[in-house]
Amino acid sequence: MLSFVQRHRPTWERLEALLERCRSVVGVSALSGDELRALGSLYRQTASHLAVARTRGYDPEVVAYLNQLMGRAHGIIHGRRHGRGVRLGYFFGVEVPVTFQKCWRYFAICTAVLLLGGLIAGWATAQNPGWMEVFMPPGFRSHVEDFLEAEKAPGEYFDGVAEGGTGPTFAGFLMMHNINVALICFVLGITCGLGTLYMLARNALMLGSFLGLGIYQGKLVTLGAVVVPHGVIEISAILLAAAAGLRFGYSLVNPGDLLRRDALLIAAREAIRLVAATLPIFVLAALIEGLISPLATGTLASNLVRYAIGIVTGVALYVYLIRGDRLFGRYFPAIEKDPDQLFEEAP
Repeated sequence: MLSFVQRHRPTWERLEALLERCRSVVGVSALSGDELRALGSLYRQTASHLAVARTRGYDPEVVAYLNQLMGRAHGIIHGRRHGRGVRLGYFFGVEVPVTFQKCWRYFAICTAVLLLGGLIAGWATAQNPGWMEVFMPPGFRSHVEDFLEAEKAPGEYFDGVAEGGTGPTFAGFLMMHNINVALICFVLGITCGLGTLYMLARNALMLGSFLGLGIYQGKLVTLGAVVVPHGVIEISAILLAAAAGLRFGYSLVNPGDLLRRDALLIAAREAIRLVAATLPIFVLAALIEGLISPLATGTLASNLVRYAIGIVTGVALYVYLIRGDRLFGRYFPAIEKDPDQLFEEAP
């Protein structure tokens, strides 16, 4: 018959492995949802083993080991992170990228919906420009066709769009409009994500139809140069907001092993982080669209420069989302004191 230590050592070793991963600057955020649930289960099992070892007078070294292991686990699971408060550096530098990495599947679904809707509308409009009147607001087709027929520089496209204001005024309008779209995508997550997907598909059809008219006219590069400088990060921010809506909506449909209330709470926290991350992105996109995209002379007259702006900002954004916690974690630690001090607490 196996001894007490032999039977339960695999449980203790797995708990130790999970605790070791939590020693990084991101703490328990380094764990996936399944690993978090396993951490709680292993913690309770080990607490039970410690109680048995104490009451039955097992080897003092075993009791001491389990006591130390439970002390570490208690510090990770129940300990407060000192001195954090509301720290924007840590939030945007670490928590947002970590949350994005957890929710990448929802982001991928939203990206697939955007691409599919864009391709359908783009193909349809490229075959028959009349479809643009279905996908876009009334009168938009004539505006785009007038712009293409005049063979203007991409920046001149905004001359008619920004009639109500230019520069900072136009940028402010764009910022509020985009934030409103993102919030709608997020809030519609309460419909189990269906409303979110509808809003995303609607915007995808509009974008695809816009570019499809460029294909029909043989001027796709020109219309692309209108959108790309600000559009790469702007569309990415809308995808983030949509992913937040899906994350919340999916927790309504499938709470997993958690109580629905707990699943909603976890999903809401992650979704709110994603939505909050869109705010500075929308500010930057609006500034580019309001102050840079309308420029039609100098270097901004070059399509190559305009595409370069979109590519550079897009690459920077995705490097931040995918690697940001590793790049900025050292500058924004999760706790102000040595994490080892937490492991000395008794359970």
